[in-house]
Amino acid sequence: MTLAEYMDPVRFPRTTQHGLTAKEQLAIDAFHYDQIKDMIKDDEGIDKEERERWTELEEKMRFHADLEAELA
Repeated sequence: MTLAEYMDPVRFPRTTQHGLTAKEQLAIDAFHYDQIKDMIKDDEGIDKEERERWTELEEKMRFHADLEAELA
């Protein structure tokens, strides 16, 4: 996945935030991924919107490390 694909608001409407740099988007996605993962782990339950974000974030995280390395 390219950075442009990663930051595509059509492909990832729940997680792509307008105006962020690629580095900022990667950081906020990692934060939200960990946050929702902890909610699931702690059996707190997640609502429909969080499930939709989680689905997007799971896909994004498959490419996250490679894209971070590309930016470094």
